[in-house]
Amino acid sequence: MRCRNCHGAHDIRKSRDPESHTYALNLPRTCGTCHGAKGRPPDGPLAGAKETYTDYIDSVHGRAIAHAGFLVAANCSSCHGSHEIRHHQDPQSTVNRRNIAKTCGHCHSGIAQHFQASVHGRLLAEGSDKAPVCIDCHSAHKIRNIHDPNWQLGVVAECGSCHPQSLTTFRDTFHGQVTSLGFTRVARCADCHSSHDILSREDPASTVNEKNLVTTCGKCHAGATAGFVRYDPHADH
Repeated sequence: MRCRNCHGAHDIRKSRDPESHTYALNLPRTCGTCHGAKGRPPDGPLAGAKETYTDYIDSVHGRAIAHAGFLVAANCSSCHGSHEIRHHQDPQSTVNRRNIAKTCGHCHSGIAQHFQASVHGRLLAEGSDKAPVCIDCHSAHKIRNIHDPNWQLGVVAECGSCHPQSLTTFRDTFHGQVTSLGFTRVARCADCHSSHDILSREDPASTVNEKNLVTTCGKCHAGATAGFVRYDPHADH
């Protein structure tokens, strides 16, 4: 990879110039010439990046760039850096698992703070290799809008990839069976446990702590009582 691959040869312009190869709206296409853009299927060491451009351009970030022209939307350099790009297995890489939350947090600051305080964020800080990070739930290049029904139903299985027993017992309940039929207007994992600020059930601030269940269930079931929340959401007695 040489400078001209990204900046051009005799048509080099400042990155703020809309005609520049490295302008925010043009950068995905520039990177895509090596990482899977149509007409330039990569080979050799880039063979694994075959679908990267296609996946990104169809994601919520890519659509914001390509269809809405949002300059602030995350592009390739937002996550990977520009001149200091490193392999994701490199501990210093911005897309190394241990750095992903910080990288995403550059744009999603509030969410990053919630994640760091969550049970997942604490596990990551303790050095756990099993702690999920942003890309485990949202993926890296295929990030979908969270209001997409397909994503809402699919994320249940994502939670189950780490919590298989909880997924099994959830599928045995009314909530779980209805989601299996494709309906989204029913409680899923995040509706009860929250999404980025998941806490242990023993934590007084947890949405599934015994003292908070009436409020949590009451979001969907107005008038929920202490007796109502004795319902077992995982059918695991």
